[in-house]
Amino acid sequence: MRNKHNFHITADHGSAASRMNNSATAEEILVTGASNNPLTPSEEEVQKPASALSVQPQSSNGCTPEVASGSPVSTLSNSSENKPEGVNLPAAAEGEPSAEAESGSSAATNSTHTKAMNANQTNSVSSGRAEEDAQGNSCVQTVQPSVDANTNACAASPGETEQVSSPQAEPMSAVFSDSPNDAVETSVSDNTITHTQPITTNTMSTNNDIPTVPADDESAATLMNNATAADVESATGSSTTNNTAAAIASANLNSGTDCATTSDTTMNKSYTTKCSVARHNKPSFNVIAPMSDEPQMITLGYSKEHPSSSGDVHPSINRQCYHDGNTIVSASGSVDDSVSISAPGLDYTSSSGATHSFGATGTSVPAGYYDVSVTHSNIQSHPAGNVSVLTGSVGPVTFRTIIPDENDEVECDPCSCTCQAPSNTDGGSQPGNARAVENITIVPFTSSSGGSGVVRTANARHMRFAFAFGSFRGMGNVPGGQTEIVAFNYDASLLTPAALTYKHPLASVLVPEGDSVDANEGFRIFDGAAYANYIVSGDGSKAFAVGATSKKSEVVRFVAAISKDDSVVCNLSDASYVRVSSADDSAVFYDLESNEFAALITSDGATILADEKLSIIRDAETGIIRQIWNYWDGLVDVVPATEGNGYTISLYLPSQLTAPVEDGQLFMFTGDPFKTFTISGDAETQSMTIRERDWSLPENTPDYVTTWTHSEAGWNKVIGEEDDVISETRVKSPIEDSDDYQIVTTVSKGGVVASCVCEVFTSSVNGELCISRTEAYGSDIAQTTTFEYDEAGREVKRVAHHGGVYETVYDKYGRVTVESTPWAGGQKQLTSTIYREANSYNSDPAKVVQSVVSASGGVTDLRTDTYTYTETDGVRRVEINSTAAGSSFAQNEVEETWLSTAENVYARGRVKMRQAVNGVQTHYEYAATAEHNALYTVTSETRVNGVAVAGQSRRTVEFISAAGNTLRREEYALLADGETWALLSGVTNTYDVKNRLV
Repeated sequence: MRNKHNFHITADHGSAASRMNNSATAEEILVTGASNNPLTPSEEEVQKPASALSVQPQSSNGCTPEVASGSPVSTLSNSSENKPEGVNLPAAAEGEPSAEAESGSSAATNSTHTKAMNANQTNSVSSGRAEEDAQGNSCVQTVQPSVDANTNACAASPGETEQVSSPQAEPMSAVFSDSPNDAVETSVSDNTITHTQPITTNTMSTNNDIPTVPADDESAATLMNNATAADVESATGSSTTNNTAAAIASANLNSGTDCATTSDTTMNKSYTTKCSVARHNKPSFNVIAPMSDEPQMITLGYSKEHPSSSGDVHPSINRQCYHDGNTIVSASGSVDDSVSISAPGLDYTSSSGATHSFGATGTSVPAGYYDVSVTHSNIQSHPAGNVSVLTGSVGPVTFRTIIPDENDEVECDPCSCTCQAPSNTDGGSQPGNARAVENITIVPFTSSSGGSGVVRTANARHMRFAFAFGSFRGMGNVPGGQTEIVAFNYDASLLTPAALTYKHPLASVLVPEGDSVDANEGFRIFDGAAYANYIVSGDGSKAFAVGATSKKSEVVRFVAAISKDDSVVCNLSDASYVRVSSADDSAVFYDLESNEFAALITSDGATILADEKLSIIRDAETGIIRQIWNYWDGLVDVVPATEGNGYTISLYLPSQLTAPVEDGQLFMFTGDPFKTFTISGDAETQSMTIRERDWSLPENTPDYVTTWTHSEAGWNKVIGEEDDVISETRVKSPIEDSDDYQIVTTVSKGGVVASCVCEVFTSSVNGELCISRTEAYGSDIAQTTTFEYDEAGREVKRVAHHGGVYETVYDKYGRVTVESTPWAGGQKQLTSTIYREANSYNSDPAKVVQSVVSASGGVTDLRTDTYTYTETDGVRRVEINSTAAGSSFAQNEVEETWLSTAENVYARGRVKMRQAVNGVQTHYEYAATAEHNALYTVTSETRVNGVAVAGQSRRTVEFISAAGNTLRREEYALLADGETWALLSGVTNTYDVKNRLV
């Protein structure tokens, strides 16, 4: 195993209190963080404007993905990113250097941004224009790199981790005690496993301190793959000073670091990004080890006497360990009904049945980091006297807790990632051949869904602003995209385009901890501002989630080809791709050579390697987004303010655009934007304001204004201006005699309090977890809900203010197997699920049982749904057979969906037939058409046994445009003669620029 990491070993003689039910052991809880020495560039180095950098086209990585046979493929290349050429520049203002238009360009293609030039939107710079201040100098926004409790120092050596201004969760506070080492205490109950033991913290070094661990210390954790400043000094024979640190950081702009003043030459504007571009932010990980670093056995102890139900199981175990490569892990015990165990060299699932013994012995594996998981299941049927048992042990293993440097993930608001899905299934066509600039199609669409679905959230952890942009209609369930701004802590770069990210699988990227993905090392996958953290196991067989990512249900494997089939799964040494599989049966692939996105396979099997209908143009040096183009939604154009901080995001319709001549050049446009978002703020007050202007509305319509302000308690938010505003403020305070803290959130309108909520949080290895929430806090009608979590940070129990208890059980793939909710008369309802693929991430259910558990524990099944799946001739058929308690009559529902292999391009991924429980079927047909200026028609018709019924059946014909809008809808009825379809109604629709029906 490579030993390229340096650590500080810090002994802690105290124990951290855990507030999680089924929590990680105390020795696994982070109680100390690394302190990083600042490496600050000199004042002269930071303040002087950066010289214009040469921006060269970036070609695609040249790797041709290998695709498993039988998959429908659209082969598309990655877009290039460079400074545009042949772009008209505005005439030079007095005192400014002139900018001559190059031959062959039309001045008409440059918008004057007249609508954006109002009191709130002063940006007069259009796409492709140079930008300078009133004195003719490049506008410079410098941010002095600094280090405090919330930031890590910039790297001092090539390839070293840089995380100064990227959004970060606050590190957990250090806890030190002078008390003697405590003895290990273990207690087990039906609902709680608690271990108390002194710990030792192995923290990967990201500064230039000399490590205190000998280089040949075999027991030292070895996760960090970056050289330290001390390594640089050793190699160069010189000391690393602030000046050399800045020079090194500047030299590493293209190797994953951005700790320097850089220049976006497409806008002729310089500003300090301070590593805030997420694509370049390499992860690092803290490793927590117990002070007594001896292998231990994990004890399993659970027994529930009869009557018991499927919800009665041993709490799931999710831990990380360090394996020495010499010990063989084994598991043994007694179980009813079944247990699944994953450990170093061991992957075992016992047989199902009445109480019986189990046993398994693992194989020898290389030394390194592994995960240990144990999940217990109980039967769904409930014979009299049913019991639930899991006793025994697993091990020996040496515990480790691996915590990412940013131990909080940006979670989408409900629906925010999929709310565009309905429109994405309408209109459009499948992607064509490999993308090149010359075959980017600029369509005459006069409407766009871009700028809709705006998200404006603030909480104790982060703020998030996002809007929908990037539809993929008619492309087999490809999700829509989002342009977003996310921040955990305030940083001045938040007021620059460096804070802007784009969320979509096709724009996601894998960032390894070192130069490449390797065993015992970590990597991070960025999707917009959201990220997931993984560690590769010591034998390279898989990657497992760490930190807050453990709450996710995605499964990561290494594969030899782009396929969802498990036959392509292999060891990292033989792999070409990293595959991230989701419970909806979609999968995203990343090339192990380039670490870039390689392919998306949608839930219906469509394979997209890259997309000709999406292009993101970034500054080649900084990676900052300059433009985003989408076939259906048009263009997002990002331009910094001419003076001071801030920038404007302008949205243009597809019909306003002109395609670039060469890869990486900017799109040109005519006319004014249909919507703008203007970002400004004040670094001193740590505030950011976004003004939203919909130019399809009357010009006297006021802007929609949202202001975020950061404080010690988190993010506050104000909607509106002047007196009539809605404010959301937070106050944070510690809880006496506890490591927990509370945040009180008050919502007011016009100064009058509308609500007050108190949330109590605990810091854990899985991020910040809310353990209680009190509505109407401080009043006599206060209502409190409490929460409990498992070792992966997933909610397992919620007790509502009315006393109702909600419980959840998960399997080892993160899928919900049992949900328990309150029922009348002190009873509870259980929904138990058995999945179609027991040893997979697929979320297709095979059987779902709804039961009622009486107050005395008796179980009565109310309804059983059995699912049957067939996939033939390009059609997926799902039959649901439902039986109610006490009835021998079964009801059937059927749904047939066209797979991506369907010959009809308009049918792919769409419904073919639905059959209700009453036997009535609705059949769907898709056909190309030119009527009503539509692209194709969708015809739905009611039938029985596949045949239309005279005098009963109905038919609906919808004419769909290439933009995905229903241009006309016609309703028909089948007359009594069984042959004539009579027109009942016909409605022609028109839409505004935002795809809204008018």
